[in-house]
Amino acid sequence: MKIETKFFRTKVARRVVGYFILSALVPSSLLAIIAFAYVTNQLDEQSRENLQRIGKFTHDAILERLAVLDEKLEVVASGLVTRDGGLALPEAPDSSMRSRFGGLAIQRSQEMRQLFGEVPDPPSLTGAGEAQLRSGRAFVMTTAESTRAVILMVRALDPDDLAGGLIWAQVDAAYVMGAGVLPRDTELCAFDVLDRPLYCSVPAEATIRSLMRDDATIAQTEQGSPDRGFFEWTQSDEEEYLARFQSVNMKAWEVPPPGWTVVVSESQSSVVKEITDFSTRFIPVIGLALFVVGFLSNVQIRKSMDPLVELQAGTRRIAKRDFSTPVKVTSKDEFQDLAASFNSMSSRLNKQLHALAAINDIDRAVLSALDTDKIIDSVLSGTRNALACDGVSVSLAPAAGAGPHWNMVAVDGSPNAKIAQQILITPEEEQELLAHPDHFAVNGADGLRAYLDVPGFLERKIDAFVVLPIFVQQQLSGIIALGYASPPELSEEDLVQARQLADQVAVALSNARLIEELDALSIGAMTALARTIDAKSAWTAGHSERVTSMAVAIGQEMELPEEDIERLNRGGLLHDIGKIGIPAEVLDKPGRLDEEETATMRSHVTVGARILEPIGAYADVIPIVLSHHEHYDGQGYPHGLAGEEIHFLARVLAVPDVFDAMSSDRPYREGMGLTKVISIIRESSGSHFDPRVVDAFVSLMKKTHPDALEASEPVSRSAAS
Repeated sequence: MKIETKFFRTKVARRVVGYFILSALVPSSLLAIIAFAYVTNQLDEQSRENLQRIGKFTHDAILERLAVLDEKLEVVASGLVTRDGGLALPEAPDSSMRSRFGGLAIQRSQEMRQLFGEVPDPPSLTGAGEAQLRSGRAFVMTTAESTRAVILMVRALDPDDLAGGLIWAQVDAAYVMGAGVLPRDTELCAFDVLDRPLYCSVPAEATIRSLMRDDATIAQTEQGSPDRGFFEWTQSDEEEYLARFQSVNMKAWEVPPPGWTVVVSESQSSVVKEITDFSTRFIPVIGLALFVVGFLSNVQIRKSMDPLVELQAGTRRIAKRDFSTPVKVTSKDEFQDLAASFNSMSSRLNKQLHALAAINDIDRAVLSALDTDKIIDSVLSGTRNALACDGVSVSLAPAAGAGPHWNMVAVDGSPNAKIAQQILITPEEEQELLAHPDHFAVNGADGLRAYLDVPGFLERKIDAFVVLPIFVQQQLSGIIALGYASPPELSEEDLVQARQLADQVAVALSNARLIEELDALSIGAMTALARTIDAKSAWTAGHSERVTSMAVAIGQEMELPEEDIERLNRGGLLHDIGKIGIPAEVLDKPGRLDEEETATMRSHVTVGARILEPIGAYADVIPIVLSHHEHYDGQGYPHGLAGEEIHFLARVLAVPDVFDAMSSDRPYREGMGLTKVISIIRESSGSHFDPRVVDAFVSLMKKTHPDALEASEPVSRSAAS
């Protein structure tokens, strides 16, 4: 994985990386160090707690084994005395006796009789010892044999008559201490009250004894108790141990106490191994985490910085009046949206500058022309380009004494289609013009006025108009009518431009007024100019109106609320508004679109949504525009929504949209027959379309095209495609 660094040439990137290091890498590294120290300390604490548990277990086990030996010795003693007071010596000790006792002897009248093994000569009994034997209890004592202490246990054969004899046993220290049952890597040593070694699983008695009584060790005893604590020692082979010593409570067995000291040692190699294992895992994991964070941060910073660099280059191109090179950002986030807005702004600025240039050309032409016909020709030739209308007409009031007829000249977009005729303005029409001196809109449904009755307009279905009255010295002197094939959505800036044009014509015609104040035009001047549906391609003429009509009919069939019917009506008219941004060569391509052209064509839904965003009144139809190509099974675009995720009205509109598209001719195919189209829609229920909408569509077809519905049969999906 290669980390890109070229974006570091920007100041923002260097600052972000610096903040990232300070806010992420440094704290993460410190946290890793703290975590490592904490875990290491916890492992050490666990080692001490483990030794403490082993020490307590060993302490209790020693006392339990002494109790077992006492019971065994009591059984042996009870079997030695006969009824007549004599001794019944056993033939041979069993294996359990030999595994627990190193020797067994009977003492009578200072004479020791060895039963098995070798019991050393015991010391003389004290008064306290004799008292314990008379009570029927045994006691334990130690005696020296060379440098190691020997554990002796004694019990009276007859507690009421000590002269009757005592039974002495040399206790096996390894058995008492539990040799062979210690955990792995654990050693055990035991010392008597005089620090003589009783047992040690490792040859380090002297070292352990000296460290156990060392001042430093005593200073670390648990809770200030001198009979237990921790210390460390090292064996000759450099093996390090952590040890814990603890006194054994021998009150029930020794006369007098105190008792023995048990030292449990654990090899530090196990703890070190755990720390090493932790280190070998923790450090690479932390390193990998930091690398991943760094790499992802690099990617994210680059994704943020590259668009900024691209946008910066775009602003420099705009400053040089280069509007033809778009900003290319594919980050799929707000930067991409910003780039799209930037490109849209650039495009609008480009169109606006062209419009301004065209209007300026008209201004210069009309202001420099002295002939009325030349003024009208300049208006007719330049207005369609400047204001993006489908047709334009100029009507001039008759000169004084010239009669009632107005002279009207119009163009409808056809080559050499200049139309000239005389018209009569009725008093009602004149009052309407006087009542709206700035501008007003007229739709074909409202009835055509005389100054709008142009044969070419009717043939080309230009039936939506913006009317601009021309006043000279407060007298109605002319009319400019801008015609559109679909109702236009003009912004205030567009209307200001149109009004300016009318005023310039008035100045030219009257030669009495100067150019009125030009208002600054904002970057959204061309927004409404893009909202002319179906005018982009002749192949889609009337598509939006037909889709709208069927969508409304389906909505009524489904008994939708009136507000939803109204949304369908507006959404149907605007659903393909984004195609205004699709190149004509893509819309009119006679063959199958390639991958890039398909992506361009599919972008019309998102383009349409962005076009409608500035107008709050159309916020409720944006989901229809955006989602009418989503499929019920999630295979549609732009977001791959499925089922109820798709806006309900978009699901309604999808059926008539496909119905009209398949029924109509396209540059790459002829329109399909009605029966086949119905069959495809029925087959696509539940996959492409919402089954409820298809049911309503079928119900509508029963009323409008029953023969085609009966003839329709489901077709394969390949035929549908």
